[in-house]
Amino acid sequence: MHLLIGIGNDLLADDGIGCFVAAGLSHPEWKSFNAGTISGDFIRKIREIKPDLLVLVDAADMGLAPGSIRIIPPERISDVGMGTPRFPLDAMYEVISVLCREILIIGIQPAVVDIGEDMTDVVKGAGVKLISMFTSSAYKQIEIYHP
Repeated sequence: MHLLIGIGNDLLADDGIGCFVAAGLSHPEWKSFNAGTISGDFIRKIREIKPDLLVLVDAADMGLAPGSIRIIPPERISDVGMGTPRFPLDAMYEVISVLCREILIIGIQPAVVDIGEDMTDVVKGAGVKLISMFTSSAYKQIEIYHP
């Protein structure tokens, strides 16, 4: 079984893209979970499901065009600001890395991260594209982020 966890704050426009992807994924080979701003449920859910593949999706400031999708190598997580101030993803990676065989971290470049704004069309479109990539296994061809 594969598990996709969406991370983000949907009150901050494009920062909610991980949550959007998690809510939109429906496929028999995948389970999805909206972790929001990350709580203890995040790790509990991973332990409970014991996925072969864990995919984490979050907004990531990669300095690319809004809506760009990249695989983020674990050593680059802190470079792109993934996770939340309370739960930075780079700190949690070590904990979760022992819980599954494979982890894939996917970032989507936001355009707007302001409170009260709607998600931009370009980032929402990237989320729709990513959902489609998961249902067709095309996610394996996503380009790797290189700063």
